[in-house]
Amino acid sequence: MSGAALAHVVVSGLATGCIYALVALSLVIVYNATRTLNFAQGEMLMVSAFVAWSAQRAAGLPLPLAFACGVAAGGVLAYVVERVVIRRAVSATHWDVLIITLGLSLVLRAGAGMVRTNDDLPFPSLFSNRPMSVGPISGGRRAEQVVLANSPHHRPALIGRPVLIGAAIDLAAGNRARER
Repeated sequence: MSGAALAHVVVSGLATGCIYALVALSLVIVYNATRTLNFAQGEMLMVSAFVAWSAQRAAGLPLPLAFACGVAAGGVLAYVVERVVIRRAVSATHWDVLIITLGLSLVLRAGAGMVRTNDDLPFPSLFSNRPMSVGPISGGRRAEQVVLANSPHHRPALIGRPVLIGAAIDLAAGNRARER
């Protein structure tokens, strides 16, 4: 294996690892904030993506506005799920809430399949189709997405003072010393 191929495999592995780390971070933040393991997070993201896709395709909104609609829909869905489903199960055990979120996952997936098809729907890309290259190392679109997704979280360490998103992540993760 050549040096460039090895570097490409390492960069691709790091990009995939960063994606898994972001998913794990979202599960930890939600668990620390609600003391609930929400296994419907992926389906809630899917519903938000369908709203953004519909806003862009059906309503003809520009891509940034369609993303804003998707984020707003995700926030409303999360609020409704927390207030209507999770809060009503306040006396339930952790196992009961776990089963409730698994059921919610199935309901959201089936509902999305009924409203939309179960086929893959194309969404316009925010990134170019050209691979990102730094010297002999080239990474695909996923590397650019990982860099974009990870940059707000690492910004507090880079500039030496906390910013709003870093403080919010620490607050949700239970780091009371840094939140002040």
